Amino acid sequence: MANWANPTVTSNYITFVDEVKNRDIDAITLQAVAVTNPPVSSIRLVRAPVKFQEWNGTSWVDKLLSPEGGGTGSNSLSGISGQLGLGTMAYQNANAINVTGGQVASINIVNCALSGTASYAGSGMNFYSQNDSVPVNIQGSATNWPVVIRGDTYGVYIISGNGNKGTYPFLIHNAAQNQEAITVRGDMNVLLRTGLVIPVGANRYVPV
Repeated sequence: MANWANPTVTSNYITFVDEVKNRDIDAITLQAVAVTNPPVSSIRLVRAPVKFQEWNGTSWVDKLLSPEGGGTGSNSLSGISGQLGLGTMAYQNANAINVTGGQVASINIVNCALSGTASYAGSGMNFYSQNDSVPVNIQGSATNWPVVIRGDTYGVYIISGNGNKGTYPFLIHNAAQNQEAITVRGDMNVLLRTGLVIPVGANRYVPV
């Protein structure tokens, strides 16, 4: 809007007032309208795309706001990542997470079904159910290997719920889930269900 080379000592009064007013408007609007002869280091706000620029005497140069000033310190994705200290996990969607290294320990997984070919070699993995109507399912392949759970020195722990015989911290049944093979109740009594026998001299369970 304004010519920032004006006013001069030779400007008449009427022109002087208009020139000063226009400069005030330029300053308060951060040069919403392009000006003439801006001084070096002038700052303007570009509306589309929204960004600050500084006049170096020849051209307008983009100003990058640092993280300390509420910006990202860069105008590229890789630069922003470095400025904010973001790793590759910051760019993964919740439905497509890929972890290729590192260590995972003490995991709490709530209300989920764990299946597929993934393996976990860590420590302290806990599966919790928030309520009785949402169980935790751990299943293997229907045609290949089932799930194998290995302990260390003390084997696999099966923890009872509340000592009530109506609770079942450990239960083995068939694929149709209509016939139980082995049940460990909450009072830690072990039940061998119908259809499961131990023949004399056998070292394993044999179904009838």
